[in-house]
Amino acid sequence: MSAPPEILPLEVIVHILQFLPFPGRQQASQVCRRWRHASSDPCFTIRVSPRPRAISAAISSAPEGATIVLSPGYYQETVLVCKPVRILGETTETAAGGSRLGVVVEGHASTAIVCSAFFSMERVRVRARRAAPGRSIITYHHGGTCPFISLKHCEISGGSNLRLPNINPPGRLLLTNTCINSTAARDYAIHIGGGTAAIRGCTITGNRGAGVGIAQGAHASITNNDVSFNGRAGIFVAGSGTIRDNIIWGNRGHSIDIDAGHVWGSCTFSNNHVKKRDVLTAEDHLRTSFLEHMHANIQELPPELPLDPNQGVGNVLEEAAVAMNVGGLLELVQGAALAAAAAGNDVVGDIQALQQQQHGADAHEEDEEDNEEEDEDEDENEEEDDEEPQGAGDVAAMDEEAAPFLHNVSHIAQIIMGGGGPPYQ
Repeated sequence: MSAPPEILPLEVIVHILQFLPFPGRQQASQVCRRWRHASSDPCFTIRVSPRPRAISAAISSAPEGATIVLSPGYYQETVLVCKPVRILGETTETAAGGSRLGVVVEGHASTAIVCSAFFSMERVRVRARRAAPGRSIITYHHGGTCPFISLKHCEISGGSNLRLPNINPPGRLLLTNTCINSTAARDYAIHIGGGTAAIRGCTITGNRGAGVGIAQGAHASITNNDVSFNGRAGIFVAGSGTIRDNIIWGNRGHSIDIDAGHVWGSCTFSNNHVKKRDVLTAEDHLRTSFLEHMHANIQELPPELPLDPNQGVGNVLEEAAVAMNVGGLLELVQGAALAAAAAGNDVVGDIQALQQQQHGADAHEEDEEDNEEEDEDEDENEEEDDEEPQGAGDVAAMDEEAAPFLHNVSHIAQIIMGGGGPPYQ
């Protein structure tokens, strides 16, 4: 048997890394745990204490690819990232023996960090003093390339928003276990205007605008996030990507809102838990292609309504208004046979809108048993309406909360039958 390869001493690995320019050093640090440990040697690290312009000064003097370690404290400055660096904040211990973010970076105005190069940051609380139109808390420098931004275990709050603009070449944004809250932008807390983005394990809550916006031409993977209590929609989709395993609830707007220019089928939705809101709207005239690709968001359909299991499973909708279930309406209007729903989806709570859409006549008759004399005329009208497309005449049977959503169903029926009509309201 051949002898096992000799293990390089740690100091030799450090010496090798010193001769590697960026990004070679970062790539070498991913070889194994030993090389990663060597890359954190003090010779690659600059320690900074709170003082005016401390972070920007450290970046200016640091070699490319250096790690800047921030001691706990308050840093009031707009950080200019002009070269590839990694910023790492030290945590502080809590009374219970845990740890919390101990570094606060606050921008002088609406922007806290301006990037024109590769940038990575961990365990830092970033905030801006105020919001400004067209500005964001972390933004690109005009004309900069900034190919990559990574935020891990950070907290972003105040100011405008976190923006990934449409630049050339396209940029990449990676958010991991980061909290985006209390931003003041009216459009989105996180705006993915171009390039690609991965948002994983984050909490996006309490923002003035929508939680996440994916613009046309952008691609995003949004997984395992809590998107809640935002001032507009939870997630707005005009681009492509994957929206999976999220909890989307309590937002003032729609949980998932689809733009009119969205290319159907370019974005998949699965295993999301949507609670206490209507699930999906679209500013599009409904066609078959629309219906084929939207139902991954609206798996609250009852078992007898049609769904394609290949388009998304595992979604749970709890106490949501469900009058936008046009996937079933298409089959009902066309008179086609009802197929079995996709497996693995669940509905929890009030689905009155669905029940009325499917069993409108029966439910209407049950509600009138206690007052048959007063409602005889309405019963006769029901018999005359049996020949009309199901779903279009159910508005009167809905409660006040669900009625505004089902109002659009009449437009959906007209569109599907070739009658045109306005888009969703």
